[in-house]
Amino acid sequence: IPFINREAKSSPHDYLYWRSGPTVATRDGRWKLIRYNKSPLTPNDLGKDGRLAPPPNGWSNQSPNGQLTMLYDLYADPSESKNLAAAHPEIVKRLENQHQKWASTLTTPILPGIRSTLAEVDGTTVQLIF
Repeated sequence: IPFINREAKSSPHDYLYWRSGPTVATRDGRWKLIRYNKSPLTPNDLGKDGRLAPPPNGWSNQSPNGQLTMLYDLYADPSESKNLAAAHPEIVKRLENQHQKWASTLTTPILPGIRSTLAEVDGTTVQLIF
């Protein structure tokens, strides 16, 4: 709360982490890493509500089609328009390692993802599972 109220001079955390199904993100202040599942599905597979119908046991947390890795320099590019993952593999690796370390302290998700849609990110179709 002191950080949010601008009473603290520094961030209370070195990293921020997020996961939703197989989609994960890590932020360390300047850098933001996001990994999305690539998808062979197309907009024709979406229902009238804009969602994909889930399989009987929900969407898997696995990534059978691989993942798209996005790295953004939020100081230079706050609108997240330029993917720098290929230019900075060492930063990608560091943030992935930090996320894996954090994720190892969590329990395995109990509930499967049942809501999902598609998006095009950096020219690649990805599946968003939530």
